[in-house]
Amino acid sequence: MVVDIDDLDSGYLTGFPSWIIAAVQKPFPRHFDLVTYHHDNLRDYILRHFGVSETCLHRLHQGVDLTRFSPSEGTEERRGLFFMGHLDVASSLGTILRAVAIVQAKTSVDFTVVGGGRLESTFRNQAAIAGLQVRFTGRLPVDRLPRELDRADVCLVYHDETEANAHRCSMKVREYLAMGKKVVSNDFGDLKEFERFTYQSSSDVEDYVRAILDALGGGDGREKEGVRYVRQRYDWVAIGARFHERLAHLRHTGKGGFPSPSERPEVP
Repeated sequence: MVVDIDDLDSGYLTGFPSWIIAAVQKPFPRHFDLVTYHHDNLRDYILRHFGVSETCLHRLHQGVDLTRFSPSEGTEERRGLFFMGHLDVASSLGTILRAVAIVQAKTSVDFTVVGGGRLESTFRNQAAIAGLQVRFTGRLPVDRLPRELDRADVCLVYHDETEANAHRCSMKVREYLAMGKKVVSNDFGDLKEFERFTYQSSSDVEDYVRAILDALGGGDGREKEGVRYVRQRYDWVAIGARFHERLAHLRHTGKGGFPSPSERPEVP
């Protein structure tokens, strides 16, 4: 049997609800033959809290569909700020909107938010109260996402400094860079890995605003190296192939719910 632990679920809440989630999850992972994870911090938590054997772990890197997310050869002028994601507490969109409010007070720039979720109406209200120039598209079909992203000049990602964000990987920063976009992020958690390729700031909102304005001013082209980095390291096809090899090993040994070769019935 195989289980994927994608995030530190208990880290999105505090107090008793967080404790309940951690307690309910704790007994189960150690009984699986293979446990996959994205982030090294999450690996340490799985070893320590869940008591999973190190031999049962497999790092399934957060990858990108490079066929769908690839640099455009079009000549259309890119403009504006862009955010894409599921609009819940993990999006940190509330902090991003605060930064965009300061940016828009300094310069004329549009902001597009692609995605839906349980906090979408909350974020729409926050933007309206602040008088922001924001276009919310709502949830879109996956095939529409690259087209929306292609129009953007500067893409935004921000992780609030929470326990959950310290244990997660950002798919969005990888997708943005895969399309050759200028990306502004703070330097918390997994985002720190991309400091050579993004316009990075501390988690201070004013510092984040400075990084956004720097990127809007033209930047220095570091995103071009970011495209190469993501395409070399985070291709879902290559990541999936390595995972398939691990599953094949489980199958060969008769673990993971697969019969071993000696146990398979002969086919007439």
